[in-house]
Amino acid sequence: IYGRDGCIFTPRTYFLFQQCGHDESNLHLLQGSLEEWAERGGPIEEGTASIPNASATDLNKSATYKARDPRNVVDMERMM
Repeated sequence: IYGRDGCIFTPRTYFLFQQCGHDESNLHLLQGSLEEWAERGGPIEEGTASIPNASATDLNKSATYKARDPRNVVDMERMM
């Protein structure tokens, strides 16, 4: 997870992913900004991003991702 120079929400995003049960071995917080990373020669992908179209998602297909030990995650029934 990285932020632009002056972004104050980067650590919050890290902890949000952590609290939602994402695998911490695949979750990293970059100290510094994206600009500092680029200035020091860090690799940055360039080009057009491939963004999936949500309307093309097959909602009947079972998901393969499962958060492990999700904390503070509740279902709709509990929210109501």
